Amino acid sequence: MLSDSEWLVGTDYLVLLTEARFMKAVISVILAIVAMAGAVVLQGSEQDPATKATAEGRLPSGLSSVEGASYRSVEGLAAGSKEAQDRQREAVEATGLPLEVECKLTGMRFRLIPAGEFVLGGDMSPSEIVSHYGGREEWYTNEGPQRTVRITKPFYMGIYEVTQAQYQAVMGGNPSLFKGNDLPVERVSWEDATEFCRRMSQLTGLTIALPTEAQWEYACRAGTTTPFYFGSNANQLGEYAWYSDNSGRKTHPVGQRRPNAWCLYDMHGNVWEWCADWYEDSYSGPAAVDPQGPQSGADRVRRGGSWNGNDRSCRSASRRWGYPGRTDNNLGLRVVVSGGLDFRLMFVKDVCPESRRLRMQ
Repeated sequence: MLSDSEWLVGTDYLVLLTEARFMKAVISVILAIVAMAGAVVLQGSEQDPATKATAEGRLPSGLSSVEGASYRSVEGLAAGSKEAQDRQREAVEATGLPLEVECKLTGMRFRLIPAGEFVLGGDMSPSEIVSHYGGREEWYTNEGPQRTVRITKPFYMGIYEVTQAQYQAVMGGNPSLFKGNDLPVERVSWEDATEFCRRMSQLTGLTIALPTEAQWEYACRAGTTTPFYFGSNANQLGEYAWYSDNSGRKTHPVGQRRPNAWCLYDMHGNVWEWCADWYEDSYSGPAAVDPQGPQSGADRVRRGGSWNGNDRSCRSASRRWGYPGRTDNNLGLRVVVSGGLDFRLMFVKDVCPESRRLRMQ
């Protein structure tokens, strides 16, 4: 026979066991409901009003979602472009943020660039570059050695180079030689470019910055490893860039050539674009995570080639430099939204193993 005390302990154990089983059943039901909700969310269209409202609520007040933004065809682009665009889709789904946003003050548009990993620098030796594109070997030694770089967070990058109208709206003046509202602003020094970012940040409440050199090349390549984001054949460059062979020795309105897989225009040609980094004449160190470049230096990095540059200067890996006060009629900028964004995964997608996750290779 059990004593009274032993009987009470046993009863308490049975009650606790029953309660534990009940709670486990309740949790299982809740998880099943959440999983079903996740599947519904994933099957919803990109323009679903509820999803759009959620995305709008997670944007800074200076940005608005662009309705009808679509993914561009990757036909004609180099290998890796489709996979890169798939990762862009996954980033939009996983973060719940819009594919494309617009700055309410300037009208500047940005595309969501997914996190990921890529190989920084060119895979051709200086002698191979000379044999394909001409020039001298010493011009290309700064494009290596290659190293793997990880970009750990998505970011918004300007679809176009900053135009003269946008620059004037922020700075109150236009230094460009070639005049036109939709032309890229030029004759902008690195100091001018960073002041533009500071003022635009102040006016809009956003965190605007020049891209790091790693962000720039990652965004330009959009999953490709070839000299240009469309491949290796420089004879096709005129479809994608304004450069010395087709520019008529002047800049052209932004967005007239074909974009890359992430819908960024004029990453090859039109005007050189300042980057945030100090310049050094080679890449150093092992694999890097969100590299910011050297801590100091004499010159800043510029990328992308220009209207008066040849095909070799427009390559994805091509690097040039300039002292921070330098201005030229082929030198402008493109900006990124570098902070103030909520990139947390949406709750339903966080807890549902069936849903696709944002890949952070």
